[in-house]
Amino acid sequence: MLELLFAQRFAEYIAVAGSSSALMVFVHVPKTAGSSLRAELAQVLLPEANIFVDYNDPTKSFMHNLDSAVDRFVARNATVPHRFVSGHIFPRHVERIERMAQTPVRKVTMLRQPVRRVVSDYRYQCSSMHPGNEQFRRNFPTFASYLAQPGEQNKATRYLVPEPILATGDAAACIDHVVRGYHFVGLQEMYPLSFRLLFALLGERRYPSMQIRVNEGGDDLANDPAVIAEVEARNALDLAVYNALLEKWRGIRDPLLDHLDRMSIAA
Repeated sequence: MLELLFAQRFAEYIAVAGSSSALMVFVHVPKTAGSSLRAELAQVLLPEANIFVDYNDPTKSFMHNLDSAVDRFVARNATVPHRFVSGHIFPRHVERIERMAQTPVRKVTMLRQPVRRVVSDYRYQCSSMHPGNEQFRRNFPTFASYLAQPGEQNKATRYLVPEPILATGDAAACIDHVVRGYHFVGLQEMYPLSFRLLFALLGERRYPSMQIRVNEGGDDLANDPAVIAEVEARNALDLAVYNALLEKWRGIRDPLLDHLDRMSIAA
C-alpha cells in the first residue's frame, strides 16, 4: 500500500488506502504525538475506542491485562462495528482485531526520531502524567538503567513488527514488513504533513489543532553525543526503520504538499 505513496502515485494511494467503511486501527507507538493525533481522529471516526490497561490492577501482568482489553474491544466491535480503535498494542493484537473485524481494516501509525522518542518516553514515564510512574521510577532510577532494559529497546519496532521477524534482527525485513503491512506511517518530524495526508484519506481537509501529553525538557539528554551513541546502538532496528521512512518521506514531501493543496476535498 505505502509503495503507491512513495512512488508519488498520490491519487491512486488515497483512493486505495482511504475508506469510509473501514476500521482504522491506530498502533500508538509511545511518544510520537499519538495522543494528539488520536484525539483528533476520534472526533470524526465514530464509534471509536481506545484500548488501555488499568495500572491499578496489580493482580495480573501488564500483558495479561492488555490481552483482556483487546478481547473486550473485539467483543464490542462484533456487536457495534467501530470506525476507529487505538492503543499501545502489539502485532498479535492487531492481527486478532483484523481477523475478527467485520469490515476492512486500515492500519496506521506514527514514528519519531529514535533518540528523541526514547528520551521523551523515559521522561514521560517518570512524570505524574503516567499512571505507573512511581513503580517505573523504582524500576529505573536512572536513564542509563532504562536504556539497559532489553524490553525497552527497539520499542517502536516491537509495536509494528511480529516477533518472528523481529527476532531475526534483520532491519531490511522489518522495514519491508512496515512498508507492505501498513496503510499509513507518519512521522512526528513531519507532523503537519502527515496529519493532512491521513485526514485526506478520510476525505477531509484538516490541519492539526491539538497538543496532548507534551512533556517538556529532555534536550540535555537528546543532544548529548554519548547518549545519542548509546541510544542508537541499543535501538538499531528502530533507527533503521525510522531512517528508511524518513528518506521516503523526504522524497515526496514537496510534491505531496502540492497534491494536497490541489485536492478537491471538503474544507
